[in-house]
Parts: sequence; C-alpha cells; structure tokens
Amino acid sequence: MTVDWRGILLTLIPVALLTATLRLRDRYKSQVDPDAFDVDDLNERGPTRREVACLQAFTLIPLMAVLWALFCFVGDERSSERFSDPYSSPVGPKGWLAPALFAAYVAMFLVQDAYFRGMYHEAYRLPGEPGHSAQRMAALRGELILGTCLAIFLALQMHSFYVVFSPVEIRIGPVLAWRERVYSYDDVESIRVAPRFVNSFRFFRPEVHERTMMVIDFKDGDDWNSNWYPEDLSRAQTERLAAYVAERAGKAIERVEVLRIEGI
Repeated sequence: MTVDWRGILLTLIPVALLTATLRLRDRYKSQVDPDAFDVDDLNERGPTRREVACLQAFTLIPLMAVLWALFCFVGDERSSERFSDPYSSPVGPKGWLAPALFAAYVAMFLVQDAYFRGMYHEAYRLPGEPGHSAQRMAALRGELILGTCLAIFLALQMHSFYVVFSPVEIRIGPVLAWRERVYSYDDVESIRVAPRFVNSFRFFRPEVHERTMMVIDFKDGDDWNSNWYPEDLSRAQTERLAAYVAERAGKAIERVEVLRIEGI
C-alpha cells in the first residue's frame, strides 16, 4: 500500500496553523486574571479597530503568497512517474490559490495575536478575556475551524484534480468527485474539436468563448472536455492532444464550428 504523503502534508498545513493559533490564544488567556483589569481601561490602552484592520490587511496577502508557494511545492507532482506521459498533468499553480487563501485567513489571526499581545500585553484581549462574550469567543473559534476545514477540503480536491493520457488508458481525477474515472481508448466514442465554445453552465449566462476546445465522448455516455485540463492549453496543445487521442482510439476528429459544454 502506497502512502499518499503529499495528501497528508496538504492536510497537516492548515491543521498546524489552527493548532498553533488556538494554543497561542489559550496560553495567553491563562495568564490573564479576569478580575484584575477594568474593561474600559483596557479599551483605552489596547489597539484600535483601525490598527487591527490595518494589520490584517497588510498580513493577509503576504501570508497567502507564502502559503501558496508552500502548497505549490508540496502538491507539485510534475516530476512523479504517473505524470511522465507528455499529455498528463496535475493541477497547476492557480489551483492552489483557494486553499492558500483560507489557510492564510487562519494564519492571519496567529500573527495578529502574537503581534498585538507582544505590543500591548494584557491590554490586547483575546476571546474569552474581559470584554469578550462567550458567544463571540465561540464565533471566532468557529471561523478558524471553518477556515481550516475549507483549506483542507480545497487542498485535497486540487490534489485529486489531474488527467493522465497514457499510451494505454485515460485516467481522470475530477474536482468534486472522490473516485477517478479510468477509460481505455476503446471506450472513446468520438472526439470533437471546435475553434470556439459556449459555456452552458447553469449559473452563468451562455457566452461564446474564442478558444479551441476539445470534447471526448465515451461509450458510457460520459464525456470530458479540455476546459477541465488542469492547466491552460493553447490552441496548438489542444490540437496535439486531440491527434494523440484520435491515433490511439482509431477515431477521426470531428470538426465543428461551436461546442456547447458545461463547466467553469
């Protein structure tokens, strides 16, 4: 049994940030005597809302950039054996932006708590300390846990988003699906290519896009289009991929003016 260490590391990154944030808050909170301070006095000596907002604004983007680079490094499988075929690809760098954003949101509170506690000491109150209600404490903790869960979910989804066109089969790891689809080239019903396509995804108004699109129809009624290729394909790359699949499937490429697809 092969251990998916990349998936484990992608899960541990947000979990480590959440654990560090909560442990820091608990450690600071345990040092404060709720009866030793006057809440109004703490409000005067602590950071203003503008200071907190400015720190969050100036730390979120840098943290996101660092975590994006980390996710790209851990999740990059281009050198792995299963993507050694020329028309196979894991998700590209753009795919790691979403999990990096939610992980950065959690890390932002870690930086905020450490910075303001070091500057204002007890005048910077954490949730659960004087001036914070139990409801507010629970809400903030819930936000951190939700952000962590979303970061893990999106990271694992991106990890499972790939396509492999090997000489003998097609393996598709789609987003929002937990099971990969595997087809032999004998399962290919048709291959269609068009210089433009219409996206008929139900949440968007149909719009014609001037980009070469390829659709593979399988005999089980399912299909795959190059809009779901993990990285952007140029017109020449799409044409080469269509020719590669057509040669192995023994099918002619159907040329059409416009393709109608469903997808983002």
